[in-house]
Amino acid sequence: MAFEKTHSVHSLIGGMTTDYFDFWCQKCDEQIDRLAFHSEDSVGVKLEAKCKKCNETIIFNIKVAPPLVPF
Repeated sequence: MAFEKTHSVHSLIGGMTTDYFDFWCQKCDEQIDRLAFHSEDSVGVKLEAKCKKCNETIIFNIKVAPPLVPF
């Protein structure tokens, strides 16, 4: 059974710039200038990024050690 794409996938790319890890919109290459805390996750946090150019919101997970929540 083939996977049918029902909506466009919006993603981020990132890399080190000087002392910081920065993010860009993969679709339009716009730099994401702000990330917002979204929620806790069992192994880290969920962050929210909004691309001003595409007007899309991307929520993604970041792992942290030690985990924030007991297993």
